[in-house]
Amino acid sequence: MLFLLGCSGYHWEDDQKAPAASRTPIFVPYVQGDREGVLTEELIKAIGLSNHLFYAAKGGLTLKGAIVSQEERAIGWKYRHLPKTGDRINQLIPNEQREEILVECSLFLTCTGEKVSGPFFVKATRDYDFSDPDSAYFLTGEGEPLSTLSFSLGQLGSFQDARQTVLHSLYRELARKIIFGVENICSELE
Repeated sequence: MLFLLGCSGYHWEDDQKAPAASRTPIFVPYVQGDREGVLTEELIKAIGLSNHLFYAAKGGLTLKGAIVSQEERAIGWKYRHLPKTGDRINQLIPNEQREEILVECSLFLTCTGEKVSGPFFVKATRDYDFSDPDSAYFLTGEGEPLSTLSFSLGQLGSFQDARQTVLHSLYRELARKIIFGVENICSELE
């Protein structure tokens, strides 16, 4: 099978990257405000996918970042219903949210600490739906409420589950945008 892979023109991903000598080494300390380290981890992954940069514990450049703001706000609502009868209550509950994160970044020479570029700001936004567990139900033939979450096959989720999924996706997008900006800055420095 190994022979067949070689004959079909298959190449490992690293074969297509520029040699390390032509790529810029970069170090990323923990991003301020990144409590769980997810944005920092996504930045390092994005560097690993870059054709122009490579991660080095003490790289030529240091990328420092800070989460400046993280906002969430409800952008969609629905009426609450009584569990036993299904009658509508005149009370709105959120079922759609917008998450927005703004990150400030600067590039420094690692050896001297001299600022090379920055600060520059990167923002990412995501909208997502979720289901309120108290109102996500249907009435059985006997008139008993039964949660729809267990039957939704992942299409509906609680607020916490939906938010965790969206945050991870947001951090990945922020990292991609930040590293794209760093690549552009590095190309201007050459």
